[in-house]
Amino acid sequence: MAEAEALAAGGVRELNLIAQDLTAYGRDLQPQSSLAKLLVQLDQIKELRWIRLLYCYPNFVTDELLDAIAGLAKVVKYIDMPLQHADDSVLWAMRRERSGAALHKLLERVRARVTDVALRTSFITGFPGETEQAFGRLLDFVSAEQFDRVGVFTYSREENTAAYEMAGQVPERVKRERRKRLMELQAEISLRKNRDLVGCELEVMVEGPMPGRVTRMRGRTPVQAPEIDGMVLLRGEAQPGEFVRAKINQAFSYDLAGEVTVATT
Repeated sequence: MAEAEALAAGGVRELNLIAQDLTAYGRDLQPQSSLAKLLVQLDQIKELRWIRLLYCYPNFVTDELLDAIAGLAKVVKYIDMPLQHADDSVLWAMRRERSGAALHKLLERVRARVTDVALRTSFITGFPGETEQAFGRLLDFVSAEQFDRVGVFTYSREENTAAYEMAGQVPERVKRERRKRLMELQAEISLRKNRDLVGCELEVMVEGPMPGRVTRMRGRTPVQAPEIDGMVLLRGEAQPGEFVRAKINQAFSYDLAGEVTVATT
């Protein structure tokens, strides 16, 4: 809290909470706390505008946490929850402790408790034992769930890990080809979602000028995390650090373009 208050006093308006497993926060404290309780405190810092959660482990996305995300004004409706895969056999090999059916139910619960939540996740292609059928189930899962953002990584074989000696190592070219297919699928989903925003007016945080574009600024909406998601290309009067309203007039696979309608702060 002291660090967050100091950052806010220094001009920071967006706070990103980042951890390998953010949902583990507070379990080692005495008395025990939780990520939801921390969010309630952070939400009271007057100068902050957005609070974002990155890397929430699926098993510990509790109703308490979801209610905090849904109910706290400064916590953006954005959850980054790395799922890694959706095929039961691959999830078991990864020791992820969930089935594809359980992941469907989890995502249904998240969407039911947090209206209009933006979901980001990441997957691994080519984990040892991933057959073409298993990869097909991952494609079906992504097609069914329609995530807002997806990152895809190929499995990297590292010595001194449990997976290093596993049978069924997947050739590099197959890993890359599967990654390409999954990214192409997500690009289609992302483009459709972005096209649905054309004509809408959104809140945008202005980050700065577009390199090589004198007349354009770049910014982000509450559901675009810095560096890993797309951006909004802006025309109109805006200064870095401002929050503006922008009418979206063009959609791309990952980015949006719009006109500033009014500066809010």
